[in-house]
Amino acid sequence: AHLQEHSDDVMLLKAAALAHDRLGQKSKTIEVYERLVKLNKSGDVDLNNLAYVYAEEGINLQRAEWLVRKALESQFELSFVDTLGWVLYKQGKISASAGVFDVLIQYHHDDPRMVGLLFDHAGDAFYRLGWIDRAKDLWRKAVEMSHASEHPDADDDHVLEHTPLKLRALEEGREPQVAPLGDGVTQEQ
Repeated sequence: AHLQEHSDDVMLLKAAALAHDRLGQKSKTIEVYERLVKLNKSGDVDLNNLAYVYAEEGINLQRAEWLVRKALESQFELSFVDTLGWVLYKQGKISASAGVFDVLIQYHHDDPRMVGLLFDHAGDAFYRLGWIDRAKDLWRKAVEMSHASEHPDADDDHVLEHTPLKLRALEEGREPQVAPLGDGVTQEQ
């Protein structure tokens, strides 16, 4: 009710976007982030978050790439670079995605802001390129980091639920279930 009366209140809009996202209401999450962007009161984090939601949903991927690149123009943030790599992955631009993740891992592997989900994303990209051993190492690192997280979140839960299944599939000689590409997208390599 308060948000209806104060529809341009940035803090309320950010809280609403977060609440909708946590409740799994992706279309409402997108709607609120788009409102922030339209108001021109959106910060870089909001641009990145909207791009990430689009990537996860596999929709509006060109817009997602534009949003995250705009956020990166203002500030370098590891989570923004992860989003860029993930958007490229979802667009089927697997070599470009793997290149983004490779640079991140190579130059920032000791950064405390590196999280398990980033390594899981990287593993999926490298697996799609056929670099099985590299993917396996990245997935192991993802599980290790998410397991050791001091403040586990939904991303850590996701990694701990899904990534061991990828590793087990490889051990059993089966095809691991990596993240799908975006809607109607085919892999470019």
